[in-house]
Amino acid sequence: MSLQRFFVDSVEVTIFIVIIIGAINFKFLFREVRYIYYFVLLGGATELFSDFYRIYIGKNNMPIGHFYIPTSILLICLFYRKVLDGYINHLLVNLVIILYFAFSIINLIFIQSLHAFPNFIGSSGALIVIVFSILLFSKIMTEAKIKNLWKEPLILINIAILFYYAGNFFYFMLFNLNVEYSNDFALQVSRYYCVLNDIFYIILGVVFVMLKKRNAEVSLIEK
Repeated sequence: MSLQRFFVDSVEVTIFIVIIIGAINFKFLFREVRYIYYFVLLGGATELFSDFYRIYIGKNNMPIGHFYIPTSILLICLFYRKVLDGYINHLLVNLVIILYFAFSIINLIFIQSLHAFPNFIGSSGALIVIVFSILLFSKIMTEAKIKNLWKEPLILINIAILFYYAGNFFYFMLFNLNVEYSNDFALQVSRYYCVLNDIFYIILGVVFVMLKKRNAEVSLIEK
């Protein structure tokens, strides 16, 4: 197994471990957090389909990205629409979602080929998520209801999302330049991106476990 294959496979293994953890603890997940679990499920399904696609259809699996990225951004936006309730209007979030999907379609028809790397929709989607993440931090600081930030699952999810999509933004923005500059450099960036994915999904797995423990603590207090 090549080193690059190891990094790529590590992401797939991590996602499926988190899927199992989420499935075991699904009943303990808050409604808004379930959007995050669906996001993980989508990632796992995409990984499986990508493997199938490369083996039986073609090595260029960029078409998958053109559909995966908007769908994953939709799930993240639905999560933020729920947790930002009362802080920003739902209609604003809905408008952002509609405009982003419209741009994704326009990009596919007029700007980028289905077989081109989807860096435009990837970077723009990441930027949208980053803005929502910052807004959630603003809401949390304004309300000042959380005493211990590091023990709050919502905070950890938001940190993970901000960290992950900040990396996504630069990865998608600079991908073509990296390839033009040096294939070896692009390969190194790809490996770091795999590590970023691993860290992101591991944090989500930790959050799923935390929510189960929190539910148990609440039940104990109620008794």
